[in-house]
Amino acid sequence: MQIIYDFQERYKNYTAGKFIEDDFITIRHDAAANFNIADIEDIKSLQITERENREAGIYIKLQSIEGLLPGDRLTITGRIGENPPSSPKWSVALFCVSEGHSPHLTHHPSPQPIFAISYIVEEKDLNATFTVHAISWGSTEPDMDIYIDDIVITRHDTGMVDEIDPRKVIYSLAEDENITPTIVDLYDENGPNANILRNGDLSVRVFKHNGANAIQASNRVKDWDGIDICIENFKLLPGNSYKVSVCIQLDEPAPLGTIFMLQGIPGYDWRGNTVVQKETDFTLHYVLSRVEVEKWHTIRITTNPPGASVSFCIHSIDIVRI
Repeated sequence: MQIIYDFQERYKNYTAGKFIEDDFITIRHDAAANFNIADIEDIKSLQITERENREAGIYIKLQSIEGLLPGDRLTITGRIGENPPSSPKWSVALFCVSEGHSPHLTHHPSPQPIFAISYIVEEKDLNATFTVHAISWGSTEPDMDIYIDDIVITRHDTGMVDEIDPRKVIYSLAEDENITPTIVDLYDENGPNANILRNGDLSVRVFKHNGANAIQASNRVKDWDGIDICIENFKLLPGNSYKVSVCIQLDEPAPLGTIFMLQGIPGYDWRGNTVVQKETDFTLHYVLSRVEVEKWHTIRITTNPPGASVSFCIHSIDIVRI
């Protein structure tokens, strides 16, 4: 996948609070609303507030994006503010601006506050301007605030299916109905396309902990023996960040210098380290950066060499879009 345009990358150095019309070539704001750029964790979020009408939103001038081709995917992600209308009939929609009636291209249905709009650019769109705004029906309340977290245009391999999943909770071990006591090896080409896989010659047992799925990894010999989370199965949205949390319990303290890791594959960039010389219950946390979302296929739960023989139980795995 190739990134053609990325709002976050383009405007990452802009000062929070600053939104001047002349600064923005591709993204233009509507005069019928107030705009602000806010720093939210590691991203810039474009806040659209005090919207005077349903059509107040942003304009995306496709003709100003260099290298855009038919078949490229436009993805817009964000959130609704704290003032959504009580009416269940509202959505965030993408329109094509025209002299006559603006065609409705696609929308994200209510009532989910997190939205993801996806559209495949056609030949006729290359010189067009799109607009994104929230609309509601049957409500006398002011239109809701909109937060645009990212606007990304990507180019994919021919024939690649890329469905957009707007969920906030992407994966939870506790709710994985497909996990079975037999977890296949990562390199078993005949194995099922599971979310959780075994790497190495360790022993793996799936059991219930407080009524939810849990995994025991034992008889480890090598430090890379571990459990893999196949994040490529989850179709993570380009340009977004995700928090991975793994709760681990040990039967006894690990050897001095042991570090547990959430390790990205490919690249083997170990992250989320926790020294467990005395701890037997702890949680690893790691936020996948935008680059890692694009490049990582798997996250491995493992240790460094001093902890090669350590057995451990995984009581929960959660991946949440932030």
